[in-house]
Amino acid sequence: MPLEGEVPYKHLEEHASISTLAGIMKIHPRELEDKFVTRKGTKGFPQRYLETYLYQLADKGEWETCVDVYALVVYGVLIFPNHKDFVGYDAIDVLVAVKTRAENPIPAILADTYMTLDLCHEWRNKKMLCCIPTLYVWLAARIGERTIGVKCPVELVARRGPEVKGAKEWREFFVGLNETKIPWQPSWQLRSRLIYYCGKYLNVPLVGTRCYINYNPVLAQC
Repeated sequence: MPLEGEVPYKHLEEHASISTLAGIMKIHPRELEDKFVTRKGTKGFPQRYLETYLYQLADKGEWETCVDVYALVVYGVLIFPNHKDFVGYDAIDVLVAVKTRAENPIPAILADTYMTLDLCHEWRNKKMLCCIPTLYVWLAARIGERTIGVKCPVELVARRGPEVKGAKEWREFFVGLNETKIPWQPSWQLRSRLIYYCGKYLNVPLVGTRCYINYNPVLAQC
């Protein structure tokens, strides 16, 4: 999703209203409110409930709403995960921002990914709460052996398939890496598409679903 001409996701202090979400999902607000559950202090929907509703929409041929609900499941389970088999309000807020305010979620994905890496490094052994498939694509595109001639990192992973390794194998693999084995600027990466600064500031503040973090131009080049 290109960022040029787009408004980035802006985290609001208040969660999206039930009436707004009900309008997107085509459900009566009172009925939708009854479907909310709370897990470890986080409010949201069980994944099973949303999947059951998806089948109902498909049977009725209500495809536009079906796509929106499917997007909500993807946001909650893959892109902005919180708990297993659960779609939390973090993902709901992003979907509502995309649908009602035309905000681009890419900066939020970057912010959550950078923050979870930072916390895992600082606190050790903490659970990663970010878009793991996207992180894997980034990783495979820069430490793989067959990156020459590939026009898109997603294409590279799709062609090779994911590498399945155990914890010990991955540990040995990373220990063996050095700067000569990492192509930091693959052929598909165009500098004109990178975010270098924000106004007069060299760092770019990224707003995620649960955090704020600075995005440094040095990272952009990597």
